[in-house]
Amino acid sequence: MKRTGLLLLSLIVALFVAEAALRLLGFTPAHIGENNTGIRVEPDSFCVIDNTLGWRLGNGCYTTYLHNTAILYHCTDSLGNRQVLEYTHTIDTPVTKLYLYGCSYTFGQSVSDTNNLAYYIQQASTHIQVVNKGVPGFGLTQMFLSLKQDVEHGRKPQVAVFNYAAFQDGRTPLNKAWARSFKYATELSYGKEFVDFKYPYSTLNNSNTIEIKYMPWNEMPTDFPLRAYSALSNLVNTNIDNYNEKSNAEGYKKTSMRLALAIADYCNKNNIKLVFGGFDSGSKQILEVMSKQANVKTLYYDVDISLPGNNCAPFDPFHPSPKVQLIYAGKLLALLNANKWLTP
Repeated sequence: MKRTGLLLLSLIVALFVAEAALRLLGFTPAHIGENNTGIRVEPDSFCVIDNTLGWRLGNGCYTTYLHNTAILYHCTDSLGNRQVLEYTHTIDTPVTKLYLYGCSYTFGQSVSDTNNLAYYIQQASTHIQVVNKGVPGFGLTQMFLSLKQDVEHGRKPQVAVFNYAAFQDGRTPLNKAWARSFKYATELSYGKEFVDFKYPYSTLNNSNTIEIKYMPWNEMPTDFPLRAYSALSNLVNTNIDNYNEKSNAEGYKKTSMRLALAIADYCNKNNIKLVFGGFDSGSKQILEVMSKQANVKTLYYDVDISLPGNNCAPFDPFHPSPKVQLIYAGKLLALLNANKWLTP
């Protein structure tokens, strides 16, 4: 009994020493500073549960805060789509319905309602009806389900633009690193409101085709114990997740690739013109496959948002600036016009 007590005491001391050493070396617990530097949105219903998509944007106007200072405003329509510049057109003139599917880049996180991709596209022509289907946190799984939901409810677009980035590869099949991050951020914002939530994710079945499943909230991976308070716990958790991501990276990319081809097939069957866009260099492989195998129009936006002026630093260095959103719009409009998909 005494020996067991000594071993336990030695373990506790060793853990404290390891923690102290890591702190001295500059390692920190997870999520340090996120509550102070992160973007806060009010009201809390900015995101709501959706039985098909997992979640979507709520209905209404939302104020974005940084350090308790209101900096941006986002308004949504009755379906939770971010509002776009209202368009006017002659009744007898045909209008192209253009839907933009994507994550926070497409939504326009940290830029105003008049400085995002959808706004700039809408502003360019009265012969287009643009709908911004971008939702922060979405991957290809949610984008595909969003398109199917629109078609099944009589809101079929004539042109669908799917905006993809390699960082979505963890979201599409729901890997553990993304699941932990998503659950932490969601619980921080919504607490127990999401207990009935189910996360949609894609997987490859035995026949190597896409199957969409749902993971209940209580089954989603969570952070290791004390990760938000211990540098040691955070380091172990991070290294395990990084190892899993590297080990399964090929499988994640394959899932995204198969799902992208399934999206192309669905659009073809429903007579929807498809543009598959790639935001980062990691998207080039899928863009090439989509172009060659599925004969889909592809677009590589080719902008490095890590460069000064290309992001919304200092308050948000991870999302495209208004300047870059305008560049995205110019490249997309050039492709659409070149293919005469916006001709009235």
